[in-house]
Amino acid sequence: MSNETTEIFKPAIAKLYEVLNEHQAKVIETQKAINMMCSYAGDDIPFKDIDDNLAFSSSKISPDEFYGKSFTGSVRDFLNKKKKAASAEEILEALKKGGFMFPDSWKERDYLRHIATTLSKNKDDFAYIINGEFKAFGLWEFYPEKAKERKKVAKEGTAKDNKEAGTNEVNTDNDLEGEIGASTDDQSLTETNILNKEKGIGESASQ
Repeated sequence: MSNETTEIFKPAIAKLYEVLNEHQAKVIETQKAINMMCSYAGDDIPFKDIDDNLAFSSSKISPDEFYGKSFTGSVRDFLNKKKKAASAEEILEALKKGGFMFPDSWKERDYLRHIATTLSKNKDDFAYIINGEFKAFGLWEFYPEKAKERKKVAKEGTAKDNKEAGTNEVNTDNDLEGEIGASTDDQSLTETNILNKEKGIGESASQ
């Protein structure tokens, strides 16, 4: 399918997303009503994250929001807007809706696999969260304590590497000094032999 043909569908897709957001808002209002009834009845509230869902569903991704942007930048913008982790499927749908230009080397049927693989490798920018069936990608800013712990581990690893590198340098210096010392000893021994030999010749001549 050519790019021109694909562009024709984008306005219609954007409109459908608007309709979907409106339906989601109605669903959330119903969930809030159920929560209220359960609270009055003394039962546990079944829908605990509806405020976050409402905040995200009311924010619209424009058809050109990710157009011309890098993959990392587009995903970061989307997650910042969502304010929590998202699955690879959610990220794919958001990128499509926002007009992201997928690399030519990516085949459309493999978009999901490429997204998951690329994000999981980029450990500096994205956190990969696995909790049972829940698998999603978030920003480290969402998890400050975990990010702090991760930096500490990385710092300790760097310090250990530097210490090992310093030990290797000391060992190398010691080896070098040993070689120089051995060379000096050999040279002294050789000079002594020469002097003894010359002394022996001198003594023979005097006799």
